[in-house]
Amino acid sequence: MKASNDKYKTIWTLLSRLHWGKEVKEGLVYGYTQDDSRLSLTDLTDEQAEDLIAFLRAKADTPPSEEDQKVWKARRRVIAIAHQLGWYQQEGGVMVLRHGQRMIDYARIEKWCLKHTADKLGFFKKDSASLRKLAAQLDHVLAETMKKPKQ
Repeated sequence: MKASNDKYKTIWTLLSRLHWGKEVKEGLVYGYTQDDSRLSLTDLTDEQAEDLIAFLRAKADTPPSEEDQKVWKARRRVIAIAHQLGWYQQEGGVMVLRHGQRMIDYARIEKWCLKHTADKLGFFKKDSASLRKLAAQLDHVLAETMKKPKQ
């Protein structure tokens, strides 16, 4: 069953209080749906929305730890590199847009983490140290990509 509008409003209020933007919201929704084509709050079931609200309330009621701040900073860095690499969602060879913005392909980041990182953990399960290593790996991939001549 779909979540109610009141739950969507509560989630947006908590995200705002935490100063977490749209991309963090999409990442959180992906963490619950595990479907990169379902990144909107309206894609959450009632139970998933309640779980997300509980998570956000816990985060909003306690000041973020130093580790949490490092994790979010490292995740934003990885997402920025994914933008530079052009890792956007596509359907039938056409880039997916939501509200006129290209959508990061979180499933691709997740698969890349599981295949190419030493710890074989998914993107949202990594701690700050492994996220920094991931960012360094992706920086290397980006540098190699930039070196290749375009044909």
